[in-house]
Amino acid sequence: MGLRRKGRELALQLLFAQDRSIRDHLDPITRDAFWEAAEAPEEARHFAEALVAQVAQHKDELDITIRRCAENWTLDRMSRVDRNLLRLAVCELLYGDDVPVRVTLDEAVEIAKRYGGDDSSRFVNGVLDRVARELPDSVAAKDVPTGAAPEKRAPEKSRISSENSPGKADGDTADATDKKSAKKTVRKKNTKKSTPGAPVRLVKGKKSGGGTGQTPPPAA
Repeated sequence: MGLRRKGRELALQLLFAQDRSIRDHLDPITRDAFWEAAEAPEEARHFAEALVAQVAQHKDELDITIRRCAENWTLDRMSRVDRNLLRLAVCELLYGDDVPVRVTLDEAVEIAKRYGGDDSSRFVNGVLDRVARELPDSVAAKDVPTGAAPEKRAPEKSRISSENSPGKADGDTADATDKKSAKKTVRKKNTKKSTPGAPVRLVKGKKSGGGTGQTPPPAA
């Protein structure tokens, strides 16, 4: 399990515990006891704490967004796991700077499968999909790497064919076949109409197979 996945799961557990409390935060003793029991890597702990703090900072806006995108559902009707997982994921969608939208959705769905009920993953995915559709272009653009160049396709003749010998491309095989055919034609013409004193010219450095006499470079 990656450190960020672990951090998200720990953040969900903290939010779940806070949701059960009368206050919006855990008292220091309860929080210290949680981390002592979790035995989490330091990086995962810092990531979880940052997520929980961010959710607490934007809680009102997050709940408004969730209520709008969860058709026919109120926050009170949702399970505690689903409600807090949605807060966590929507917070990443709206305020996370370096997390692609698709990663946030996939992570939330996987965590819902682990901690939620039978329908949690489908419910969470549906709500987050609606939230993602409302994202401004500046946020949705996180899915596109900055300065990414359009994908280039290799020319057909440069692709290595599995039917050819290793190290030769289709274009090389076709050239060799054409050269062999041309040499056969030359031999036939010279056999039928040979002119005394006019020998057949051979290209220096060429072998009969149409190769260059050099070892072909290995396939990329």
